[in-house]
Amino acid sequence: MWNGDGTVRLLESEPTHHALLLERLRPGTPLAERPRVEQDAVLAGLLLRLRRARVPAQPFRSLASMAERWCNEAVARRSGWADAGLMNEGLRLFEELPRSASSRVLLATDLHAGNVLAAERLWTFARAAVMSGSSPARRWASELARVLAR
Repeated sequence: MWNGDGTVRLLESEPTHHALLLERLRPGTPLAERPRVEQDAVLAGLLLRLRRARVPAQPFRSLASMAERWCNEAVARRSGWADAGLMNEGLRLFEELPRSASSRVLLATDLHAGNVLAAERLWTFARAAVMSGSSPARRWASELARVLAR
């Protein structure tokens, strides 16, 4: 799918045992050790490289199903919300946006500076999880995840 374009290369796999043999990234320095401004620039560049307009036939989870699960988890923790009205509106949008998307794309999830390593060729996403969803919804997913992590 990405074949090393922004991600670690998959060298071999054993589906029966869910085993993956991945390339070793050298020097392997985490992007999180770099200044925040550099982190932002590298992550933005990786997002552009990782975007795939066509969703492959593999069974990826949809952003809509993941958003629904995340919203349910957030509601279960509502006693800790500082502003219930704001959270409810945010959760409503978070569930609505993926369902209203006009196109589907493949998204890389869990993309943050702790999961990006320096490689001899370029900065590389070393822990790719994927889902299918919409580009506008990706922004909302990222923002809500950041708010809920606080």
